[in-house]
Amino acid sequence: MKTGQEILVYNNQNPEKKSKAKIISIVSSIENGGSANVIAKLSASNPDFIKGMYINGEVSINSRHTLGLPSESVVSFENKNYIFEDVGNKKYKMIPVNTGISDDVFTEILQSDYLKEKKIVQKGAYSLLMLLKNKAE
Repeated sequence: MKTGQEILVYNNQNPEKKSKAKIISIVSSIENGGSANVIAKLSASNPDFIKGMYINGEVSINSRHTLGLPSESVVSFENKNYIFEDVGNKKYKMIPVNTGISDDVFTEILQSDYLKEKKIVQKGAYSLLMLLKNKAE
């Protein structure tokens, strides 16, 4: 979910009557069961809703296939993101990447087709960066 996203909202008394709304703010915590609180503004007035009341919402999402790597395999250096390819014999190649959506576990790698046949370092990328950086100095 993101600010500005359009959603459908309804109340429990009349769940089949849905109205369009736009998210204007998102509470940063996720509730038990995966729900989240947001503040939304109705696209058109609806007498079934009272300002400040809790309502239900439906969010439409687009699915897409993407390459994700463990977040610990992506490092940032001089405002750019990199991953390391294991080229064998304890040698590694630093590869610049463009990243997309990221969380604590995985990071999306954009335009990643060229990485499919490469052996990418999954853990210890930060240590490799420090070794490379210290060697260059």
